[in-house]
Amino acid sequence: MSLIARADRHQTRTIDPVAVPGAGNINVPIQLNCTQVRGRVVDAAGLPVAGVVVRLGDTAGNPLLDPNGNPYTQTTRPDGSFVFDCVPHGLAVVWNAVDGQSLPITVPPEALANVTIVVQVRCGNLVGRVTDAATGQPIQNARVSVAFTMLQTTTDATGNFRFNNVCPPGRRTVDATALGCQPGSATGNVPAAGDSSSFEIRLTCTTAVVSAIIARLDWGIQPPDLDAHLSGPNPLGGRFHLFFGDM
Repeated sequence: MSLIARADRHQTRTIDPVAVPGAGNINVPIQLNCTQVRGRVVDAAGLPVAGVVVRLGDTAGNPLLDPNGNPYTQTTRPDGSFVFDCVPHGLAVVWNAVDGQSLPITVPPEALANVTIVVQVRCGNLVGRVTDAATGQPIQNARVSVAFTMLQTTTDATGNFRFNNVCPPGRRTVDATALGCQPGSATGNVPAAGDSSSFEIRLTCTTAVVSAIIARLDWGIQPPDLDAHLSGPNPLGGRFHLFFGDM
């Protein structure tokens, strides 16, 4: 015989076959997976749009709530994707904050719901640079993020960073962090198309000055002998090697 398990917010699952004994009971554990609504937000050219707020609602315009009672709200990832878990079955509406478009969908119990939202506005690129406030030198590998979004990147060797397809256009705060520096931020203006004017995030960094490094090695009776070797760069571009034969 077959067993079919159904529950709202979950995918229907069939267990087949199920061996039923001639007497007594049988325990059949059934684990149901959450019903998901997956999608992507793209522009008119089919390019992914990151940082877009997407919400789920019902056909009356009310927000749908997750099992914890919170509204279904997400911000699209760098590839433009979003995922809502454990969505109730039936008719729903996907809304995005770029152009206010509402897309009706049907959330089925049998499989996942996949949607593609094409926003009708063009998105610009956000470009800038992270530097040391004291020296003006570029900072490489600084972690840069657009505030209130999932957009993140790191600076290149010249301290530059770029975020493509940032929607909607307007002023955005960009935060930056780097090793040995205090966090900093600056504001850039995202155009409707193309690159923004490059702006600079200046970080206050501290340089540690070390006058001496002491290495100490202690050991007891076992093992009876250990050798210490120390190697590192020298001013001539090579490496030094300190050990018992050359102190």
